[in-house]
Amino acid sequence: MAPLPGEGLPGLTLRLAHRLDLSPTMLFARTGLQTSTASYTSARLLLGLGDRLTAFAQATQLTPAEAARLTLAPDTERYPSIAMSLHPRPKRFFPYGLWVFTSFTRYCPHCLAGDGSMIQQRHGGPWKIRWRLPVIFICQDHQTFLRDGCPRCHRSAHAFDQAGSRLLPLSPSRPPGHRAGASHRPGCRTHSKSTLIS
Repeated sequence: MAPLPGEGLPGLTLRLAHRLDLSPTMLFARTGLQTSTASYTSARLLLGLGDRLTAFAQATQLTPAEAARLTLAPDTERYPSIAMSLHPRPKRFFPYGLWVFTSFTRYCPHCLAGDGSMIQQRHGGPWKIRWRLPVIFICQDHQTFLRDGCPRCHRSAHAFDQAGSRLLPLSPSRPPGHRAGASHRPGCRTHSKSTLIS
């Protein structure tokens, strides 16, 4: 499945998992992205795929350049904080937590509804990687403010269903105070196409 223009790794992962009828977690494992420190790694993968680039590109039949464009790495010259965060840091230091949305994303409901093409009717439109940047708050394609929560349950929109269930385009991020292994509320299962409100 080819990435859509501007699409990020979480978005492609969701659409590909939907197409293959897999959970995003299972798709991560099958493409070499899964590690034991999933929350740190998934946030880190927004910046770049590092040593996983070649394996991921081969598993998804993308070129390495296409796979790299799913991350924020190509924006290092325009957004210097990305370049600084790509340098090795102590594990306890989380340098990009304040300038990139790692546990949730903003979104444009018109983009998520798709452009009417067959592939987007089946699997949805793109979750764009730049929506993860706090400085991006307007969809340039649709001239509308980006949203940041589910219109039904009002929880943060996040590309991955933490419970590992099927495609949930507007599944929640971890609730405040969430600890690794702690229980949390399941996603409300609102589909992105239902977010368009006239």
